[in-house]
Amino acid sequence: MKMHYFTCKNIGKIYAKGRPYVHDQVLQQARAFLDLTKPVPWALDIGCGTGLSTVALEDIAYRIVALDISYYMVASAPRNRRIYYITAAAENVPLTATSFDLVTVSSAFHWFDKERFRKELNRVLKPGAWVIIYENHFTAQSMECPEFKQWFYDVFLKRYPSPPRDFTLDRKKFKDTGIIFLGEESCEEPVSFTSEQLIVYLLSITNVINAVESGDVTCDDVASWLRTQMEQFPVLCPAGKASANFIFAGSIQYFQKHG
Repeated sequence: MKMHYFTCKNIGKIYAKGRPYVHDQVLQQARAFLDLTKPVPWALDIGCGTGLSTVALEDIAYRIVALDISYYMVASAPRNRRIYYITAAAENVPLTATSFDLVTVSSAFHWFDKERFRKELNRVLKPGAWVIIYENHFTAQSMECPEFKQWFYDVFLKRYPSPPRDFTLDRKKFKDTGIIFLGEESCEEPVSFTSEQLIVYLLSITNVINAVESGDVTCDDVASWLRTQMEQFPVLCPAGKASANFIFAGSIQYFQKHG
């Protein structure tokens, strides 16, 4: 049975507080790549989480539907009269066929049942509609704090390993479903964190969420351990005042449904 990692009641608040807003830069790249000179009528954001990826669509679409399988994530998303939030799975979208001019998926594709998702994606897209699937992940790389990356991989990830997920994206299978690959771009953006902001971010990632939802630790346990660990990085001390830039990077994949 596939486990869902975003079902505890506090996850939405943790995620909304901890996750940086890097989605707008990605979608500005996408706007240029697709030559979107004016907003599309309807966009769908699948796996919207707490709505950061959804809000980033406001300059690209007049009306937006955002869905996520976790009620607690959607409940923490910012409200807007142009955005309609629903709780639903990516593989079973409760919306009318051929409804959307654009679909986005931000750092969620690796959780989906890919075959079912592709079929559902093809169903909800209008002919000629675009799809943007992008990942923008924490690299642990910092110019001001280069030693952090080694700690992240040697200490943090050993203590809180990444749950299994599937990042494969088979373009041929998209084509077989009627959705053609258009191109790919890389994306990168620095995010400034104080020590406490970095701790809150780390609490929001699936590695920690998995440990907390499994009952192995509490968020307070992890936060306490992280505060002790942060003391070894002088650039982040004193906590709450100094900050360092950390790189978020990934890729943007573009597709289009047959017209």
